[in-house]
Amino acid sequence: MRVVSTGLVLLVGLMLLVTVGVYVVGPVAGEGQSIRVPQWEWVDIESPEPVSLRWGSRPTCGIEFGGKVTAIGAYTGRTLVRYTAPGLTGGTACKTGTLFFIDPARLARFDASYRAIQAEEQARSQVVWQLLMKEQ
Repeated sequence: MRVVSTGLVLLVGLMLLVTVGVYVVGPVAGEGQSIRVPQWEWVDIESPEPVSLRWGSRPTCGIEFGGKVTAIGAYTGRTLVRYTAPGLTGGTACKTGTLFFIDPARLARFDASYRAIQAEEQARSQVVWQLLMKEQ
């Protein structure tokens, strides 16, 4: 009888793991690391408290170029991050402290994209200065 009950317990445990397994919470690579935001984009706000800023059925806001996201943890294959605005916010922009989920692969591309945009802007600025110097 003990073998049957142990087998039954294992079966029930396996069923629970399969059924509830998508709700596994765990650590994330780069946890605590801040990554720059490469462009404005809409995100779905995650909050343990009600949020009044809504566009449609989910509370949303926009993250801005130059803001930072800090990885907090992983949940169902997504990374929970905390956003830090690049300056004062208003309108539909996310405030500092906003939480949202993001795909880990997309998050990994944020930093490289930000650096590429920054390098492009710096190169364009140098060209403008050179052209202005020629004008004089």
